Amino acid sequence: MTTELIGLPRRERLEIARFLLFIDNRSSDSDDIESVWEEEITDRVRAVDAGTAIGLDYDTAMGEIEKRFISQYVIDEASGGNPELAAQRLELLDNIPLLPHAPEIVTLADEII
Repeated sequence: MTTELIGLPRRERLEIARFLLFIDNRSSDSDDIESVWEEEITDRVRAVDAGTAIGLDYDTAMGEIEKRFISQYVIDEASGGNPELAAQRLELLDNIPLLPHAPEIVTLADEII
């Protein structure tokens, strides 16, 4: 898995790193993490200001995220309704990694929504 992760584009590695850091609340290096993210944010702002940033519209970005991970909420929704169709939907979701259910994620979602 490590080799596969290293082979990903930088942006994807950063997304995965951010996710892992977010769910690992045991880290005592929060100041170091914060400074790394501040540097990343600054680099991104500079790229936007310089006109060199390559952006994605919201729907495309969310579609890319949804292709990589699903949550228990997605599984619950897909399993409802007609049992035969639900089984087909669940089969399509079978190989997509499941996000862990973390209280921090629920809290963040509540704040955003």
